[in-house]
Amino acid sequence: APVLRVVPLPPGKVLECREGWGFLDKYRCVRVSGGKLRFLDMYRNRNSRGAAQISVWTLADPDSTEWTLEYEATFAEICNDASYKATRLPRKIPVLGLIHPTNPDVVYFFLDKHLLGIDVRARKVVECEIYELVAPPSKHVCTRFLHAWQLPRALSCSG
Repeated sequence: APVLRVVPLPPGKVLECREGWGFLDKYRCVRVSGGKLRFLDMYRNRNSRGAAQISVWTLADPDSTEWTLEYEATFAEICNDASYKATRLPRKIPVLGLIHPTNPDVVYFFLDKHLLGIDVRARKVVECEIYELVAPPSKHVCTRFLHAWQLPRALSCSG
């Protein structure tokens, strides 16, 4: 039977009390992808040159409290790729949306009125769609309002 327990974030990723109030869920989240718990972090990651980046950490063993850094990429690397240039979107830091439920290399971001699927490991855009949200207003879009899962076969339309 599952046991509820606390797993601390990776070293150096814990925030002070009230440090991220009001915007934390635009730059961080913990979700399940590929059957493992993942921690996505944009908020405090800055490389030695000061470039904003995204990192994905994995809790590989459910009985462990150790996170493994799977990959990280700067947004400059992503924006410099031809796949990003083809979107014709501005070069600015997006808002974190979610991680793909089965492919942990793909992270979704909100940028202006677009939902971008980016293979962060490959630093390439794999999806780019205009989204039409009814609620919440687009200025409030963040990980709090977006969840992804794979429907059981019995509930899927093609099932």
